Amino acid sequence: MEKQRLGNVETVSKAILRAAEATRPKNLYIAGADARMAGVLARFPAGLRDRLITRMFGLNQAAGAP
Repeated sequence: MEKQRLGNVETVSKAILRAAEATRPKNLYIAGADARMAGVLARFPAGLRDRLITRMFGLNQAAGAP
């Protein structure tokens, strides 16, 4: 988690405000590039998604895996 970047507070605040003011709110609001990436990753098969996340966060190096 220490390698994870925090999102822009202003971007998230605007998404929350849009949701709160909407007459017909959506089930999901995407706020920022990281959230879009999570949406894309959610569509991948579980094994591929796990390998990508492991690589993105450098977890394979932390565990001593090749």
